[in-house]
Amino acid sequence: MSRSTLAIARATGVIGATVALIVGVTFAQLNTTATLSNNTVSSATADLTLWDGSAFAQTAPGFTVTNLIPGAGSGPLPFYFKNGGAVDLIVTAHVPVAPSASGFSGWENLKVTFTDNNGAVQATNMGALLAGEVALPGNPVTAGAQGNAGVPNTEGNYTATFDITPAAVTGSSATVDSFDIVFTGTAPTPL
Repeated sequence: MSRSTLAIARATGVIGATVALIVGVTFAQLNTTATLSNNTVSSATADLTLWDGSAFAQTAPGFTVTNLIPGAGSGPLPFYFKNGGAVDLIVTAHVPVAPSASGFSGWENLKVTFTDNNGAVQATNMGALLAGEVALPGNPVTAGAQGNAGVPNTEGNYTATFDITPAAVTGSSATVDSFDIVFTGTAPTPL
């Protein structure tokens, strides 16, 4: 490459760099910004409670079933939800810890049936409740719904029925000790 070609190449490079710098500075001067300030976000509230005999609370006494005849069932045992939150709730049930039991075999043989205020039924068993969440019938429980013992067919009124499969009884009687049923209310996922 000759000296003159090299000089022209350098001059072209310097001119190109100068043009790029001027264009960059000009572009920077033409930018503008706008700001959305003081933003806050809060969710709707979820508030599922149970009637404890005198008020709606986070915990309520469970059921004591005696003289159960396997295959005949306990009969409907009522309980009442209140959805005091601002969103509808899909309600599920689970038993977090297996109770001690004797006189029968297999958790799938301890039948649990939930019925809502309209007669919709979810038949399940202790094995399924121990394994995870089981959806209650009649979901979702709408925001503001409040079960009422004195008013049949009120949204939030539910019953539970317990039974033991007769063929699973291994002795002269069967017993299941104390256990908790935990109900969880979850807002439906928007489409």
